[in-house]
Amino acid sequence: MKNQDFLRKDFEIIIVLNGIRHPYENNILNHMNTEMSGVLVNYIYTGISGVSNARNIGIDNADGEYILFVDDDDLVSANYLKELYNSRVKNGIMVSNVGPFVQNISNLSNDYLSNAYASNKKTSPDDFFKLRSFLSTCWGKLIPRELILDGRFYTDIAISEDSLFMFLVAGRVETINLCSNSDVLYYRRLRPNSASRKKKSLFLRLNLLRKLLVRYTAIYVKNIPGYSFKLYLSRIAGSVIALVKLA
Repeated sequence: MKNQDFLRKDFEIIIVLNGIRHPYENNILNHMNTEMSGVLVNYIYTGISGVSNARNIGIDNADGEYILFVDDDDLVSANYLKELYNSRVKNGIMVSNVGPFVQNISNLSNDYLSNAYASNKKTSPDDFFKLRSFLSTCWGKLIPRELILDGRFYTDIAISEDSLFMFLVAGRVETINLCSNSDVLYYRRLRPNSASRKKKSLFLRLNLLRKLLVRYTAIYVKNIPGYSFKLYLSRIAGSVIALVKLA
């Protein structure tokens, strides 16, 4: 983020370290002192593990007008902030292209998001059903903080937590806008042993599915006019498919 083609005084980086503190904290502080001079960085440690809790802390401490999430092992192109910010629209989220990689960003592959970006360039930005793939992750997009409001990640959901959070936010979103510049990239590191890919027992999968069904339904019922019923059903179906893959 320190190499962004964007005025350093106009953005803030919030780093949230959660769970095990050492040696990660020393590495972070050393990097901040040696590599991030002139960048506004807010470092926060929490002993509570879990990506959802860390993201909630980031939201709670953000002062900016817009929020974007970057996972600790991912990267973004140098034009990421500038292009997304300059393309922003009122009450809408801006979505970047995605560059999946395994070892380094010089050898990119494709995934469902990069394919969705390529195939939806002419899709109407208010067609959330066709653009539903972009509601499966919180990263790879610029989100107005006023659309998040008091919405937070559910800390008891360890799989599909991104989709649930974005569904919560979607009730206030009017458009999903794809950045016209395909060189604006969120570089997503593909990890075969990530938490979202590890096999789960039938009991754990059924319990998680129950929680997801309850949460999605509660969000939908609370704001039926703000949602497409097809989008709601697609989130349920997506949850089932995701958990089946963990069998």
